[in-house]
Amino acid sequence: MSRLIRARRPGATQLLARIVETPELVAAVGSLEPRALTKLIHHVGLEDAGEIVMLANIEQIERVFDEDLWQAERAGVEERFDAERFALWLEVMAECGEDRLADKLAELPRELVLLGLSRNILVIALDDLQQTMWGADEDDANQIDKALESALSEELDNYHVIARRHDGWDAVLGALLALDKNHHDVLVELLERCAAMSAERIEDSGGLLALLSADEMLESDVGGEREARRAEQGYVAPQAAAAFLALAAKTDVHALAQSRERDAVTLAYFRDLERRPAEASPRAAHDAAAADTAAAADKGSARLLHALREAGVVEQEPAAPLSLAAPEDGAELGGEELLRAALAELRARDPIAYSARFGELAYLANVLVSGYQRGTRRLPPAQAAKLALRVVARGVAQRLGSARLDALEATVRLLRREHADRLFRIGWPLHLDDEGQHPIA
Repeated sequence: MSRLIRARRPGATQLLARIVETPELVAAVGSLEPRALTKLIHHVGLEDAGEIVMLANIEQIERVFDEDLWQAERAGVEERFDAERFALWLEVMAECGEDRLADKLAELPRELVLLGLSRNILVIALDDLQQTMWGADEDDANQIDKALESALSEELDNYHVIARRHDGWDAVLGALLALDKNHHDVLVELLERCAAMSAERIEDSGGLLALLSADEMLESDVGGEREARRAEQGYVAPQAAAAFLALAAKTDVHALAQSRERDAVTLAYFRDLERRPAEASPRAAHDAAAADTAAAADKGSARLLHALREAGVVEQEPAAPLSLAAPEDGAELGGEELLRAALAELRARDPIAYSARFGELAYLANVLVSGYQRGTRRLPPAQAAKLALRVVARGVAQRLGSARLDALEATVRLLRREHADRLFRIGWPLHLDDEGQHPIA
C-alpha cells in the first residue's frame, strides 16, 4: 500500500533559485506590486536577495525602502529611519556589482540617498579641516589628529569622510567609490551637501547638537515625501492614527449624536485624498508586437504570483482590504452580519453612498494598522479590516438602540446619512471596554 506524501512548500532557497533561473519569472519581477516584492525579499532574507533587488525598477525599490527602512517601536509612534538597515542594503546591492549599485543609487531620489549616507558618515571639506587645525592651539590640534587617526575615514575628492558608525562602513565606502567611478557628479553633490551639514556643526560651536538638528530636518523632509507616497496607497501616518483613536476613546456619544461634525484627522485625510490627481490610465498597445509583449508579461507575472503563493509569500487569493459580501439567505442578522447586509443593500440602492462608506471603512482599517496594537502585536491588515467592521457595527447598534421594527432597513437608512468614522467613534469606547483597556465614562 503506497503512502500519501504531504506536499511541502518550496523553501526560500528553492524559490530564489526558481525565480533567477527562469527567464520568464526574472522579467516578471519588475511588474510585482511593491508590497509583494517586500514580502518576497523578507521571505528570502535581505542578505540573499541581491539579485531580486537588482531586477526591480527604481519605483519598486523606493516603495520597498518606504516599507523596510522606517521602523517604529510600537503602533502610533513616529517611524524613524534605520541607518544600519540602509548600510545593509548597500552591502547586498554591492554583491551584484559596483556598477549596478552605482546606477541604482544615481537613480534613487537624492534626498533619500543623502539621508542614508549622512546617518552613516561625517564629511568635512579638506580646506575647512585645515583651517580648523590652523586655528586650534597645539593641544587641541593634537587631539583632533588623534581622533582622526583612530576613526575609520577616507579622503575622497576634496573631502575627508569619517565613519559615524563602525558597522556598515565598508558598505558605505564601497558605495561612495562606486559612485566616484561611474557617477562622479552625483558623488560630488552628495559629499558637498553632507559637508554643509558638518560645517553647520562646526560653525555653531556646540557641534553635535547642530549636526543632529540638520539630520532631523532631512529625515523630516524625506519622511514627509514617504508619507505622501504611502497616503496615495491609503496608509495613515502613525501619529494621525493614534490621535484619531485617542479622540474616539473619549467620545461623548450624546454630544456626537447632536453634531454633524467630523474630527480634524479624518477631514484632513479625505481632503488630501480628493486633492490627489487620478492616475493616468495606461496607454493601449497599438501594434501586434506590443500586444504580444504585454501578453507575455502578464503570463510571466501570473506565473511569478503563483510561485509566491505556492511558497506562502503572499496570500493564496488576491486579498481585498475589506470583505463586504452579504450574508447567505437565512442567516440571522445581527452585529457585523447586519452591517454587511445593509452595505450590500446600500450598494444596490445608492452606489455613491456605498462608495463613501466603503472608503471610510478602508480608512478605519488603515488607522488600526498604523495606530493600534494588542500587547506587543500590531494588527495585520485583514484583522484590522475585521475589527473596523466590528466596531462600526457596535456604533450602529448604539445609535439605533433596541427598538427596531426592521433592523436592516433602519441600518441602511443610517448608513446613507452617517459617516462610518463617526459610527466607529461611538463603537470604539465599547470595544475598549470589552478589551479591558478603559472604563466607559
